[in-house]
Amino acid sequence: MNRSFLLLLPVCISMYIAPAHAELSAGKTIFEEKCTRCHTVGPTQFTAEAGAIQDVLKMGKIRQHRFALTEAQISALLDYIKSTRKNDVTQ
Repeated sequence: MNRSFLLLLPVCISMYIAPAHAELSAGKTIFEEKCTRCHTVGPTQFTAEAGAIQDVLKMGKIRQHRFALTEAQISALLDYIKSTRKNDVTQ
């Protein structure tokens, strides 16, 4: 293998991982700020599909869900919820 490839590999990997980690961190922050008032057990309690959760948040029919989130925030929140499901071996 080329030496420069080996030197650049960690840089390339960090460029891929850093944004994904930031997205999950943003989703966790949103969950902690908006969701934990009612959903105290944590994100692993959600068994609904991501699309159903997204619909509930966008419709605002549930009074407690009438906070405004941007598309990016909803996406980050759903990514965080999905990541907790992957790490939870019971689901």
